[in-house]
Amino acid sequence: MVSANSKLAALGGEIRRHRRAASLSQESLADAIGMHRNYIGLIERGEADLTTKTLFAVGEALGVSPAAFFSPATDQPAPTYTRRTREKPEE
Repeated sequence: MVSANSKLAALGGEIRRHRRAASLSQESLADAIGMHRNYIGLIERGEADLTTKTLFAVGEALGVSPAAFFSPATDQPAPTYTRRTREKPEE
């Protein structure tokens, strides 16, 4: 049976893979979702039990569906992403 810790580590590894493919630093991703950069490191190492809300925010910042983080990495390179920016609401 696979432990919860190893599942979190696998999830974190996929998030890291997508973040790197998007050419974002941990700090840039953290800024995009309103979190501290240390928290991104905890997520990527599988040391943080992130919420669904955070998972969706990470996916949105990286321009992927959160489901992409649950697909096992293959021998193919990660897709290339275009960095998304947050738009301020019009007044």
